[in-house]
Amino acid sequence: MDAASAIYVTPSELLDSNVQSDDRVRLGGQVLEGSIFRNKENKLELEFIVKEEDTQVPVKYSGATPDIFGDNAVVFVEGYYYYETNIFLADTLLTRHPDTMEPLSQEFINSDPNDSY
Repeated sequence: MDAASAIYVTPSELLDSNVQSDDRVRLGGQVLEGSIFRNKENKLELEFIVKEEDTQVPVKYSGATPDIFGDNAVVFVEGYYYYETNIFLADTLLTRHPDTMEPLSQEFINSDPNDSY
C-alpha cells in the first residue's frame, strides 16, 4: 500500500476508530515536549509521543529525522497502530514548518559563515 492509500487521522480519531493493525495509517499531531527518547546504541531508533490536545499516542520510529524534528514539532508519521501494545510503529516521519517564521537575527547575519558551531 502506498502513501496515497494511507488513512489520515489525528490522535483522537485513531483511538476512537476501529483501524486494524494491518491498515496503513498517517497520524498527524504535535510532538509532546520532553517525550523524545533516542536509543543510545542506535541513534536512528527513537520513541516519542504525538499529541492532540489531551490525547497522546506513543510512536516508535527508525530512520533519519528531518532537521526541524523536535519538541512541539508538527509531525506526520506513517505506519501501523497496534491496540494491544498502544504503540504506533512508524516507517515514515515528516515534519511541517511552523506557521510563523522569525527573521534572522542581526548577529547571525553578521556572523562569519566559516566559523564552526
